[in-house]
Amino acid sequence: MVSIDPFSIEPAQVARIRDGNEAAFQALYLELSPSIFHFLLRKVRDRQLAEDLVQDLFVRIWKKRKTLDPKQSLKAYMYTTATRLAIDHLRKSSSQRETQDEELVDLASVSSHEIQVVQRQEIRNALEILSATQRTVFCLSRFEGLTYVEIAEYLNVSAKTVETHMSRALAKIRELINPFVIILLTLSGLSL
Repeated sequence: MVSIDPFSIEPAQVARIRDGNEAAFQALYLELSPSIFHFLLRKVRDRQLAEDLVQDLFVRIWKKRKTLDPKQSLKAYMYTTATRLAIDHLRKSSSQRETQDEELVDLASVSSHEIQVVQRQEIRNALEILSATQRTVFCLSRFEGLTYVEIAEYLNVSAKTVETHMSRALAKIRELINPFVIILLTLSGLSL
């Protein structure tokens, strides 16, 4: 008796993805992203981080699509890669915490004016890389205090679209801003 995995990925679909078929890739994303998200969430215990890792995983798969082998299990490869991404992040965040602890010790020697200058410059630099819509959504939410629903009405889009733009903006900002500055921003009332 042959056991059929209802969630297995057909070799033909893997071949289409390898050949750059975006529809096949989107179908893969829709099929596997929820289960991979929950898998990663159990490992990292942070919803936003799990979402970011899922996005990173699918970006990697797309970038390396030409190396995919339809005869090999893409699903197993994806879960193995997801596990590695989670482990890499946990290692990285552990070393970052050690660095942040050292930087916090130095905080006493820095004046509040110097901190504000650094904060403003970091935010300006980060905002410059955002798309116009992401920048607008971020500014309306974080600086003007509007809710996603209010921003959606203002921009004439859905609240879910606003949420997506904000999520992407925050991810880009987190990548660029020094973790030490994020701590300072949080302490000063602006959460990222």
